[in-house]
Amino acid sequence: LGIRKCDRGQVCRMIMERYSPLRPPTLVDAVDDAIYLFKTPHLAHIVAVGGLLLVGRPPYFYFMNGHLLYVEEPNQTSVISRYAENPASAMPVLHPMYITKAHELGQQSEFVSWICSNLGVSTKPRLVDGYRRLTPEFTFLKANASKDLLLLLRDSWGFYASQLERSDSALKSALEEMNVVCTDGQLRPLGNTILPRESLKVAAPNLPFVDIPDPDDTRWNELAVLGVLPRESSTLYLRELKALALLPVNNTTT
Repeated sequence: LGIRKCDRGQVCRMIMERYSPLRPPTLVDAVDDAIYLFKTPHLAHIVAVGGLLLVGRPPYFYFMNGHLLYVEEPNQTSVISRYAENPASAMPVLHPMYITKAHELGQQSEFVSWICSNLGVSTKPRLVDGYRRLTPEFTFLKANASKDLLLLLRDSWGFYASQLERSDSALKSALEEMNVVCTDGQLRPLGNTILPRESLKVAAPNLPFVDIPDPDDTRWNELAVLGVLPRESSTLYLRELKALALLPVNNTTT
């Protein structure tokens, strides 16, 4: 009868070809498209999906590339959800209908992993871009949520380590200069502070202690890359001696 066979590969190609800025699909269709591509196991050998457009959650209710979007890891709430609704944060989140559909399939974790690896969606704030320049997300967190940014680094150091350990890292320099709240309520550059551990409070009582939760958590030791002193050392004692030298001297006469 002349009916043509339409295999999964052709369906995938048709999906990718219909994302025209002039005639975008509906949200429901867009979700179904993403799920269909996700469920095609040999997709990598059929068609490149990196250009698939996704819909963001309001107030970002429009189509955009995955490398501009964020998604929460299953059963987790992070700094992304906390600030995503603020346009200044530059952290638009994927529309929840995608996750709901994947959850109905019992494959929420697999879907999140797929959109991150294939479409460029991220589960963590992008602090630098592909040219190693500081991102609007970093600028927002630095200015408005420095403690949340420190917690993000503590909890995800392995994710950001390669961006911080370069000698020419703009991110490293910016973090060292970032003003953070200290235990005395004053703001100081992160690179001039020390961890508020009891042994350090005894050894160097005149130095500024960064205000962080659970300071004995060994993950905070990684902040040494940013100039924060995590333990007793010659550098700590030298800083304490310099701080002592700056203290006012009370001259008394007898």
